[in-house]
Amino acid sequence: MQRIGQEILETWKDKLSEKLGKSVEELSERGLSASDFNSSSKVVLSNPGELECTFSHAFSVVNAEAGKVAVFTEHCGYHEFYLNGMKVSDVLTEEYWDEDYRA
Repeated sequence: MQRIGQEILETWKDKLSEKLGKSVEELSERGLSASDFNSSSKVVLSNPGELECTFSHAFSVVNAEAGKVAVFTEHCGYHEFYLNGMKVSDVLTEEYWDEDYRA
């Protein structure tokens, strides 16, 4: 799995650099770190009526010209998919916990 993740990171380093504001060199040398991920973020991939897949602690990078999306997760690796009419949603949730609920 680690080898595949490194290949995906290498393939997507230019687009990742744009999204994260990190240099390509830094991504090549150090890869991604926990600070690149938000615990309130998730990616939802869906095809109406066919498929819905959710990745927690994740973000996506789309390459429309290549017809692909890469999903980078903090704990479950890096994944690449063909778009093929798929909807890609990066979702950032804000949570509020009422103190009475926590009790």
